[in-house]
Amino acid sequence: MRSLVLLLLAAACAAPEPLPRPPEGYSAIRVKEPFVVPGLAVPFRMPAGAMLVADQAVDGRPAYCGMVIMRDVMGDRPWQTCAWFDGLTVQLNVDHGRTAPFPVPPGAIEEFRLR
Repeated sequence: MRSLVLLLLAAACAAPEPLPRPPEGYSAIRVKEPFVVPGLAVPFRMPAGAMLVADQAVDGRPAYCGMVIMRDVMGDRPWQTCAWFDGLTVQLNVDHGRTAPFPVPPGAIEEFRLR
């Protein structure tokens, strides 16, 4: 049932658009300490080592896209998502029925450039 809700939400959301590669490289984030982001229907786990790259835009804003872990009735499974990240909060699924902005635990994410 939750998966059906997610599919319906996804159909109504904006699709990511590719961004051109900047000369200094794409902005990227890497999860250093795992944490969980509550979702609309299911939680999302940000595992240590997960990397999201701001190579796409959603609703005209750069979005960090990559794999996280979604937990639904079938258990944990990989989930491709795009997120907005402002240094203090992360908002997942901006392309699939977004979560509320969630405060990032101090030191849990590092920012870098992917060249």
